[in-house]
Amino acid sequence: MITENFLKGISPRRFWFFIFSLLVSAGVFTYLFSIVSIREVMDLVKGITLDWLLLFLLMSLSMSFFRTWRYAVILNASGYHPNSIALYLITLVRNFFSDLLPARLGTLIYIYLVQNRLGVPFGPAASSFALSFVFDILALAFLIFLAALEAGSELIPPVFMVTGGLILAFGSGLVLVLLPRIVTLMARISASLPFIPEKYQHKLHLALVDTVKNIELTRNSGIFWKILSLSVGVRIFKYLSLYVLLLALVLPLGFSIESFPLSKVFTGLCSAEIAASLPISGVAGFGVYEGTWALVFQLLGYPEHMAALTSISHHLFTQVYGYSLGAFALLLLLLPFFHPHPHRKEDFTMEVSSRFFWGKLTGTFVVLIALCYFLLPGDNTLQQVRASTHAGILKAEGANTVSPTPFRMTGKVVYQRPDGIYTVKIGSKKPQRIVEYGTSPRWSPDGKKIAFVDGNKIMIVSPRGGKAKAIATAAKAKAVCFDPDGQSVLFTDHKSLRRVDLRRQKVTTVLKGNEFLEIDIAEDGIRLAATVRTSLGYRVQVFDLQTGKSRTVARGCSASLSPNGSLVTVNGRKHRVLNLYSWDSVQRVEHITAPAGGKFDNQLWSNSPQWIVSTSEGDRHDIFIHHVPSDTSYRVTSNGDCDRGDLYVSNPKN
Repeated sequence: MITENFLKGISPRRFWFFIFSLLVSAGVFTYLFSIVSIREVMDLVKGITLDWLLLFLLMSLSMSFFRTWRYAVILNASGYHPNSIALYLITLVRNFFSDLLPARLGTLIYIYLVQNRLGVPFGPAASSFALSFVFDILALAFLIFLAALEAGSELIPPVFMVTGGLILAFGSGLVLVLLPRIVTLMARISASLPFIPEKYQHKLHLALVDTVKNIELTRNSGIFWKILSLSVGVRIFKYLSLYVLLLALVLPLGFSIESFPLSKVFTGLCSAEIAASLPISGVAGFGVYEGTWALVFQLLGYPEHMAALTSISHHLFTQVYGYSLGAFALLLLLLPFFHPHPHRKEDFTMEVSSRFFWGKLTGTFVVLIALCYFLLPGDNTLQQVRASTHAGILKAEGANTVSPTPFRMTGKVVYQRPDGIYTVKIGSKKPQRIVEYGTSPRWSPDGKKIAFVDGNKIMIVSPRGGKAKAIATAAKAKAVCFDPDGQSVLFTDHKSLRRVDLRRQKVTTVLKGNEFLEIDIAEDGIRLAATVRTSLGYRVQVFDLQTGKSRTVARGCSASLSPNGSLVTVNGRKHRVLNLYSWDSVQRVEHITAPAGGKFDNQLWSNSPQWIVSTSEGDRHDIFIHHVPSDTSYRVTSNGDCDRGDLYVSNPKN
């Protein structure tokens, strides 16, 4: 009987909307778990260390503290002074219920609890809820402006972020001005709603009229700047807590903080939070939140695997944490300590206009910042991660871990200048021009030949110079590299990757897809990395030539492989670091920095696991070589117009 009545109460529209939400969630998780496993998710969560966990807890609880303070200030404007501890517990329960229903409808539990556990009438309770909601949006607009000042992100240019912030600020400001009229209109309509029994229509009408009265009281009390400042505190500590949790998940994997700058990942965090507020977010926000996170983080340039893995593990942790804390707070509220007898004053305006508010707010921020600084993990932890990662890189490559000077390393660099192709020995200041034209030169595996591009012709020449030989012609050539056996050359031809046999000069097509711009192949002849141009910009992709499968590593350029193919290079967004990704996991494991703190580009791994070559950016373009284990760099040229270097090391294991 109960089940039958329950089903009758559900309209067909709500039923099908619920089914649609479930299908969306199921589809998102089917996609995500085709990329990552449940074990990977659990291992990532288990890897969170105590120091990062404590920092996350401090910021999360601080967010609830500012939210509670804001509720108290608004309630004070109506003359109600509830128990601070009880109000904080209600805030935690409100956070708990926030995701249980679509569009954050669970937050309405706040109004119910404030009425039933604190004895505050509906009008002041609803007024504090509505004003807090509007000021939350205003505070979010403020944070978007701050993110735009940091040059936005690769996904959203600063002008778009500023425009979005202005729209949010204008919209929420307009709602704030019109809120009394909006609620007044709701009160008029409520008196004639056909689906509400007549005995409740009058009660609802009076409750909404009382809400309008309390909104006006709050406005006349002149505390909007106080509410806004507290709302900014709520938003700051909310997103800082989410950011710290993200770092807690990824840093144990060998990533650095520089790989996840707050100004960049704020876009992903904010997008996922907004998506969870949509009506289709489903129960607990699961599905849409993860799908939005994974999509936006990939657009920001993070690997698909990392985006999927963090989307699930991050949301899972925050949900379990929020539900546990909220459930505990709800149990405490049921204890007899909290009785619905709030203290009320008739002359409430003097309480609201406390002259100590701004001093208390400033002191609170100072104390919280000091505590965060105290709990922030030290640099030694990150240095240990970096050192262990370097050791792992060299061990995987079978290389010597001694950090040599460049002159102990025997090798030579080939590079392009506007007037031709040059070579120079490491330690020598006398470069040799071998041809008077050409771009993108590459060494053969034995260092006895050089392949390069001349217009749309693929050329071969001796390192000693002489007449170059054309071995193939492309419709749109860009880059070349030798096969590991040295018997053929791979070259790009717009949206195709081709191979030409040096002996027979027979050309075959290896891959087709997006436009190929840079290529490199590992010693096994199977693993290949390429910079491709897509509709979303430059991306580094890796290809298994044996199976034909491809994966996106990250947004960026400078695709190359370590000799055994275990690591992939991708230039950082600001060209100040070169990120090294694992071939197997497509996760960032390390990076090297630009010479002298500047910028660099067109990085390419040599035939040695320890050495990478690059071109400096700025007023002068010169060739540098980088020792990967020690992250040190050395200048090779000083002409200021050099580019596209390739390093051949005679003793590649050193």
